[in-house]
Amino acid sequence: MGGYNTTTELLAARKPAVIIPRVEPRVEQLIRARRLSALGLIEMIHPEDLAPDTLRGKVEKLIKIGGQSRVRVRVDLSGASKAVQFVRSGAYDKQAASEAIGA
Repeated sequence: MGGYNTTTELLAARKPAVIIPRVEPRVEQLIRARRLSALGLIEMIHPEDLAPDTLRGKVEKLIKIGGQSRVRVRVDLSGASKAVQFVRSGAYDKQAASEAIGA
């Protein structure tokens, strides 16, 4: 599947992967898998297209590539630290605004 944690770990490790994203109840995994596939970072199979021959073909393609992804696309994996910075700056701005109006 193409959950956030698994996908992030694969990208960080630069490991080739075939992702078959969950498409219900949400399309988050599908959106992520489509984008990463378009960038050449993963192979994707839509669940509706999943068949033994399709999966075998994707795996064989990855075996030919070798142990690491050869695509040199930089993926920013610093979302957690950016979220902390965003929350901190918002809390600081709120405190500063409250102090400025004497609240």
